[in-house]
Amino acid sequence: MQVLIRLQLIQLPMKTMFHEMAHIVLEHTKESELLVDSDKIARDLKEVEAEATAMLCLASLDMDGIEYCKGYMQSWFKGKQEIPEKSCQRIISATNKILKAGMPKKEYNNNNK
Repeated sequence: MQVLIRLQLIQLPMKTMFHEMAHIVLEHTKESELLVDSDKIARDLKEVEAEATAMLCLASLDMDGIEYCKGYMQSWFKGKQEIPEKSCQRIISATNKILKAGMPKKEYNNNNK
């Protein structure tokens, strides 16, 4: 799987990179191969999961784009009150994987004791 992001054309390139990485880590790109029909995640929830992951990555690294993330999630999650617990667990797990991948092993281990 390859993802091409033209960062120079995007207003918030790190937010976009985290969002697209989240789709991969959350296995949204493999879903049709792995899940039976009853387990498929709706597109709106996929977008919310990816954007929430991006938002947590940005917040953890004190980067810009959090307000945009909130608006993006609201646009996809129209009228729904809560993100399902299973999705919240997936979001936190994906965030940890992405952040861990970007840190030297020693530094990550020291931060998570």
